[in-house]
Amino acid sequence: MKKYILVNICALLVGIGILILFQNDSNVLYASVKFIGLCLTLVSAFLIICYFFGITLNKLE
Repeated sequence: MKKYILVNICALLVGIGILILFQNDSNVLYASVKFIGLCLTLVSAFLIICYFFGITLNKLE
């Protein structure tokens, strides 16, 4: 499980890094990259919160 949380933390940091890196760009391509970064951040943050509360993906089904 430590590998699971490590991967989620790395994904969270990558998503936040993308959002910070493309903060002031208004191009359509950069907007889609920012959207990917936002989705990556939200999903990984949700999985980390679920992990800390003891909820696994098997229990969400």
